[in-house]
Amino acid sequence: MIHARGVKEVVQVGSLFFCYNSFLHMDTFFKIMLPKVHKGLTIITWATAIRWIGWGFVEALLPIFLFSFAHSYAGTGFLRSIYSVVFLLSVPIIGAMANQVRAKNLILTGLLIYPFIGLAYYFAGLWGAISFIIIARVLNGVSFALDNVGRMTYLRKHENIAYTGSAIGYMQTVSYFWWLASILFSSVLIKYFEIYEFFLLIIPTTLVAFFIMLKVPVDPEHEYSNNWEKFISWRTYKNFLEEIVIWNKDLKRLAVLNSLLQMTIAIVVFFMPIILFEKGDSFQQIIFFTFIFYVPVLLSGTFGWFADRIKPEHVTLGFLLLAVLLGLVGFSSSYNLQLALVFFLSAVAVFLRIFVDAEMTRRGDSRKYGTLTGASLEIGELSSIAGPILIGAMIDLYSMQIAFLALAILIILVSVVFRPVHHEIKRVPVVVEQF
Repeated sequence: MIHARGVKEVVQVGSLFFCYNSFLHMDTFFKIMLPKVHKGLTIITWATAIRWIGWGFVEALLPIFLFSFAHSYAGTGFLRSIYSVVFLLSVPIIGAMANQVRAKNLILTGLLIYPFIGLAYYFAGLWGAISFIIIARVLNGVSFALDNVGRMTYLRKHENIAYTGSAIGYMQTVSYFWWLASILFSSVLIKYFEIYEFFLLIIPTTLVAFFIMLKVPVDPEHEYSNNWEKFISWRTYKNFLEEIVIWNKDLKRLAVLNSLLQMTIAIVVFFMPIILFEKGDSFQQIIFFTFIFYVPVLLSGTFGWFADRIKPEHVTLGFLLLAVLLGLVGFSSSYNLQLALVFFLSAVAVFLRIFVDAEMTRRGDSRKYGTLTGASLEIGELSSIAGPILIGAMIDLYSMQIAFLALAILIILVSVVFRPVHHEIKRVPVVVEQF
């Protein structure tokens, strides 16, 4: 008879082998599926991977760290939403900048902020001061907006439109591999260090990423502005909203689906560690749960390849499967069963996110990729503000089962009403630099 501990050890070894095997064949895979990778995109991808190593040590336990200050699910959702609100206010300005400011400069500016985020979290844990939590969340909203808009805008401007899904998969696979490796390592180090001490690891990894980013080639073929101040005005928000209003129906449908996905992922990855913690599971189990949730991201290359070829109307089935898996997670009480369910839930969510991002790129105006990137992030983050607070309140008032069931029903309704429609899209090849 196999004991539960033995099953867990087998799963852990199998997961490590899966990660190692995925990385071992990563280079060969992308040479076949993505024959042309822009040099700048490759450098950005590895800079992101190194920065994420620092975050990997704290990401799995960050919800518990915030919960220790808020003492409730709704309160923890509120602390998380501080980041989202600042992100929302930042994205319209940064998205407008991305149309006229080099994407490389946006990313570098964001990287300069991250060391201060690590210090703020560290002092919050050291002194038990929630004010430093708020400072860290505010800074994180600005820095991630700069980083995310910069990376996606660079990709959309430089990568061949026919390979958009594969390119996104490439970025995610490389970045998440090293992030997951650091998550596993944190399960060992947590025995010897406090959670807040891990935040200091963000500083050296960010500095290394910054110097790597300096090697990204510039864009001599584009005209750029160095006058950042002109973007910081109410007119920027007005123009931003007007751009969204004039989107075609396809982009609006995809934006709604993107927000639904972002809300679902945020709720599962943020509240499940807290639920496990309150149930009495160890830090190692919680870290391993987060690890399993993100392992499917290593298949992003494969998902991206299919996302470039699947018909949009078939994606509704993916959302229906996502809703079923979410409901099962909510009503499952077995840790091992929850591991299996969130693995498949994450795999479906990763594929759907890549598909939506790639499809929005194909259907968007290439002259306004900065605004498109910012708008898609903005709409998605709106749901990430309301979602954790509302679902957190439902868990406090009722139960996890009712909260997850309500979200599953919402996914079914929205995915059916806003299902994407297939259109033939003219793919215009662009000149890319061979790495």
